[in-house]
Amino acid sequence: MSRTHHHIFLAAPGFGPLGASVARGLAQGRAALTAADKIHVDETLMGRAGAGLSGFFPMAPQRMRRFATKIQGPVGRVVLLTQSYDTYFPQIWRHQAQRRAMPDFGDIAPALVRDQRGWADLVAEVLRELNPRDLVVLPAPVTPAEVLAALAPGVALPVAPLDTVQLPDTGLAMLQRLLRAGVSIAPRQAQRLMAFHAEQPQPAPLAGFGVLEAARLRRRYEQDLDRIAATPGVRIGAMAPLAIAAE
Repeated sequence: MSRTHHHIFLAAPGFGPLGASVARGLAQGRAALTAADKIHVDETLMGRAGAGLSGFFPMAPQRMRRFATKIQGPVGRVVLLTQSYDTYFPQIWRHQAQRRAMPDFGDIAPALVRDQRGWADLVAEVLRELNPRDLVVLPAPVTPAEVLAALAPGVALPVAPLDTVQLPDTGLAMLQRLLRAGVSIAPRQAQRLMAFHAEQPQPAPLAGFGVLEAARLRRRYEQDLDRIAATPGVRIGAMAPLAIAAE
């Protein structure tokens, strides 16, 4: 009896509908996948989105260890998305700001710049805790087709469209004022609010770093990618052919 090999897409929090699109593609192409391969699409294995702004997913090792114990089987491929810190941190903040009251981004930006923990640390933890046969790192921007190519090389899978949602800064600012005042807003009301503000002129970004801070974070990201590229057992980029069926 063949053992089940587990392949994992670590869809980091804040990447929007990408994980859902990949999951739909895998579900629609299930017949093309072998029964001995089980593919997990997990957006919380590293931690919730808020943990990304508080020490860069500090509980990721413990969460991975519990997951490895639960699946009780060898891990084949792990696919991990990365993104430059100067854009990823604001992206996480915006993701959180849709759902809960958040501190002003400018108040937390200095700590984010100082914190040295990052993607290279997560890569080391994936290797240690999950012990995958292959670890593929995909630097953003990434398409669903590229993720599927890394997860299931050589398999013809449909590509589900991305359900993009426009989140104008003026709408997020209004939503934050309501949430900070303790006012709850239903999802449909929030959608109407965003649709209205999408037609309005937009000011400077609600969440972002200064020029020098952003440059420092980009350098740190580049250094992390260099460390990751030099790590045995890690590959940057899918680098494998995949037959993709457009939906």
